[in-house]
Amino acid sequence: LETQLSSVTDEDLLLTKILDSALDFSKCEAGSIWIMDQGQLVLWYTRNLVLEARVQGTRGGIANARIPISPKSIAGHCALSKNIVVLDDVYELPSDSTFKFDQSFDQKTGFRTRCMISIPLLGAQGAVLGVMQLINPAGHKTVTNTPMVDRTADFAILAGQVLERARNANELLMRMVKTAELRDPHETGVHVQRVSGVACHLYKLLADIRNESPILRD
Repeated sequence: LETQLSSVTDEDLLLTKILDSALDFSKCEAGSIWIMDQGQLVLWYTRNLVLEARVQGTRGGIANARIPISPKSIAGHCALSKNIVVLDDVYELPSDSTFKFDQSFDQKTGFRTRCMISIPLLGAQGAVLGVMQLINPAGHKTVTNTPMVDRTADFAILAGQVLERARNANELLMRMVKTAELRDPHETGVHVQRVSGVACHLYKLLADIRNESPILRD
């Protein structure tokens, strides 16, 4: 798994593979990844296998919802404390809990969130890169003091390492692009922007085609 994840340098694709891999080994019904960005938590990628099975052809994707990094939310508390948050039932939180569970998604979809494991994704120096949440592991009425928590924590260490490497590689690439623009701002910089624009346009077209075609989607 480390070899597979380490071979991915695109951050968006890597986040997708991290969550899909976590859902695969944990057998959880749903999961999400929040990313730290400009003092906020961004819900970057989410999947719900129960809802995907209910409506054929649907699949999780980039959500891009933002919330403040606050101890009042489960993900925010996990990011600020840098500790795993293990909840056997998010609807039955202790009376002294500083955070609350947002029930709006469950109310809208009819899905019932129960057990939740929230794990910070940390870089080598302890910086919080994001938070991964896994929901409702199969066959578990509770998750407290189960091997699932330890396995998830071990996986989060690996995920944080490969995510940090991908970010460092991307930052290095962007510095090289800026250097090229400074050397020749009238042509090289503009050319780089044109190429990136065309690449993004082609990616969007391919994504639309894949969503519409069951053969390509599989």
